[in-house]
Amino acid sequence: MKDLMSFTDAALICPGKVSAQALSRWRRTGLKTRSGEFVRLKCARSGKQYFTSEVWLRQFFNKVAELDQIDPQPKPIAYMPGDTAARQSLINEGILK
Repeated sequence: MKDLMSFTDAALICPGKVSAQALSRWRRTGLKTRSGEFVRLKCARSGKQYFTSEVWLRQFFNKVAELDQIDPQPKPIAYMPGDTAARQSLINEGILK
């Protein structure tokens, strides 16, 4: 239990400018990666306060980095159904079939 630290202390060892509020948000909702998945920070609770560890922070950042390497699926191009010229142009470019 001695390796646990408060979010305020954990924010000081994180790379970049990370606040304790950001760590709390990552605990609750997670951080959305480029692949669209959410990664949540592991923590422990004692009373009303939450704690994390350096190991859990490394696991969190490693998972985020791993998922950021995955290219998300491209979103389909929207067009107006009645716009036949735009549809034909997308078919000619090989985007639509």
